Amino acid sequence: MPNLASAYNVIIDTMQMPFGVAVLYYEQSLEDTICGQITIAFLVEHKCLPVLQIIQESICPGDTLLYDGEWLLEEGQHTFTHTDPVTLCDTVLDVYITHYVAPVIAGEVAWSCIEFGSILIDPTGAPPLVIQWEELAGDTLVSQLPEGTYFVHVTDAHQCMASDTFEVVASELLSFSLEDHYLIPVGDSIVVQVEGDIHEPGLVYAWQPPGLFQCTTCPSSWLGTPTDTMITVSITDIDGCVYTLSVVVNLYASLQDHIYIPNTFSPNNDGFNDTWLISVSGDEVWIEELMIFDRWGTMVYVANEIDLASFHGWDGTFNGQQLNPAVFTYLGRLRSADGQEVIVKGDVTLVR
Repeated sequence: MPNLASAYNVIIDTMQMPFGVAVLYYEQSLEDTICGQITIAFLVEHKCLPVLQIIQESICPGDTLLYDGEWLLEEGQHTFTHTDPVTLCDTVLDVYITHYVAPVIAGEVAWSCIEFGSILIDPTGAPPLVIQWEELAGDTLVSQLPEGTYFVHVTDAHQCMASDTFEVVASELLSFSLEDHYLIPVGDSIVVQVEGDIHEPGLVYAWQPPGLFQCTTCPSSWLGTPTDTMITVSITDIDGCVYTLSVVVNLYASLQDHIYIPNTFSPNNDGFNDTWLISVSGDEVWIEELMIFDRWGTMVYVANEIDLASFHGWDGTFNGQQLNPAVFTYLGRLRSADGQEVIVKGDVTLVR
């Protein structure tokens, strides 16, 4: 054993050692009698301090981040390890990805024949929200739109964007009609009726002119008028579309009221009341059929399809013979130019 009192103390300066290298074991005694150069052996170990980096990132749904050459999309933890080429020490990098809440666009499309198409949106997201319509100026409401497709983009405070498409379609037009022409007897009334899509909900009717209709807000109404007139009905549907129908109403005198049939005549050739005639004032009238019978039921006169203006009457003869004074029965059917038909019947007395 060497004399420890005469031994040298060897001190190792670890500050001169490479980073991450530490002395693990050393033990050696040197005597002072040794001269020259001597090699001292010791045991060392490579020791790296643990390095952990944590990064938290928030991105918009659908966006990506580039880390260490890798595009990150999914939420959660993404771990990367970096090794120092000199010290061979590792650095661990944990990247935590979270998604912002994406903005959402709720919207409603409406159509009106007055304002045309309109789109009302209710976007949600981190305020302030920036709303941008393609080829339109507007915010949450745009209107006066023709039929077509419209695009909107909403960007929130995190620069997250949502887009949506809205289709504006015009309401299907309804169909209504009235009779082509109304003909009313003087002093009478008729029912005027709108036909077509009258059972659609929300229809509003307005008949004109006032004072002629029993119900001015109904699809049908009794109509009475003292003169020829044009009537109009406006129909407004639930979308504000207005349909207007017009028709002319004409009055006519009753054929029955303008027929005169005498109940006696005297065929004695005195130039007065010698024939039995049917007289009608007004429009053209035809005798569709006319028959005269004696009291025993024998038909003594018949006429068919004769213009009343050309009817010369019955002269009181049968088969060329003058009949004796008596009471005769007549039955006939008359037709006017406007299509009215009237049955005429009664008695006529022949006197001489």
